[in-house]
Amino acid sequence: MEMTPSLAGQPSFYAVTQLFLYREGRRSNALMTAVAKGMSDNDLRAFSDYIGKLPPPPATSMEGLVAQRMSRGAQLVQEHRCASCHGADFSGGKQVARLAQQREDYLLQTLIEFQSGKRLGYTTAMNETLVGISAEGLQDIAYFLSHAPRAKP
Repeated sequence: MEMTPSLAGQPSFYAVTQLFLYREGRRSNALMTAVAKGMSDNDLRAFSDYIGKLPPPPATSMEGLVAQRMSRGAQLVQEHRCASCHGADFSGGKQVARLAQQREDYLLQTLIEFQSGKRLGYTTAMNETLVGISAEGLQDIAYFLSHAPRAKP
């Protein structure tokens, strides 16, 4: 579904935190807030444990990708040290999201929201990291990450 993130392969600690934020109204999405609103702490843990056990999406074929966009995206994620939090293969861990093989449209929207300050994380690190990156740069980052080499299960 358009603009819907892939939850499979997300770290369970990341998932439980996000569900908590939705439940408490600290993260905004009408559908997710409605789903999480009635969840108990045990429900949050059970659902996030389930998510954490799902294998990540399969790697996409590198065939047909725009090499220039992949190169620009790779350069930007290196310059902005994305791997320092999200892991060398962008599979995330603990409270940090898996980015590899995430939907490109969702990644781009998330980057835009972090950059504009509309979306906040645990800290302002994401907001600060994205300062000064052009709209085209954000598009290249989302393109690269959505086609990044397969993340670890």
